[in-house]
Amino acid sequence: MCDLGPPSRTIWLMHEPPLSHPLATSIAQNRDWYLALQRFSPLLTLSGHDHNTPIQNNIWHVHTGQTTCVNVGQGTSDLHYCLIDFQFQSDQPSLPAAITLHAFPQNQSHQITLRLGT
Repeated sequence: MCDLGPPSRTIWLMHEPPLSHPLATSIAQNRDWYLALQRFSPLLTLSGHDHNTPIQNNIWHVHTGQTTCVNVGQGTSDLHYCLIDFQFQSDQPSLPAAITLHAFPQNQSHQITLRLGT
C-alpha cells in the first residue's frame, strides 16, 4: 500500500466498520481494518454492517487520526445513505482537493480537505 501512494489511501470501502463506538458495537467492528487504518491513514472509510448503532448514537461520521469514518446506519422505514461529492482542481486525472459527504435522511454535510503531499 505504501508503494501505491496517496491514491490508494483516498477512499476505502469495507463491510465492517474499522472501529466501534460510536459507529458500531465492538462485536461488529473489524479489528484488522482498524489496524490497517492506523497503519495507512486513508482519508475516508465507508462501511455498514452495524445498522443500528449509528442511529442510536445519532452520529454518522467520526475522526480517528487523519481518517474520517462513515456509517450512516439503516432504519426500519427511511432509507439511510450518503452522497459523496468530489471536488477537483482541474480536468486532469488527480486526487480530489476536497470531498463533501451528505448524509440522508439526517440532511447533514461534512467536508474533508485532502492532505496534499501525503
